[in-house]
Amino acid sequence: MYRYIINRVLLVIPTLFGAATLVFVLMRLVPGDICLVRLGSGGTSFTAEALAACHAEIGIDRPAPAAPATGCPPATP
Repeated sequence: MYRYIINRVLLVIPTLFGAATLVFVLMRLVPGDICLVRLGSGGTSFTAEALAACHAEIGIDRPAPAAPATGCPPATP
């Protein structure tokens, strides 16, 4: 019984790694710019500085190979 539980717990590690990798790759493959959607959804205009701040907040201003190494941006409520 303990062997089964340990085996299942150890299988969580590659499963979480695979899920995180899949989400990262899919976020990079989605066409368009999510910041344009976020900032333009209210029907108001926005500046280039606001767009750059949104890119920095989400973390898409970094190159794709460097993004996982530098960590995720902090969660905002």
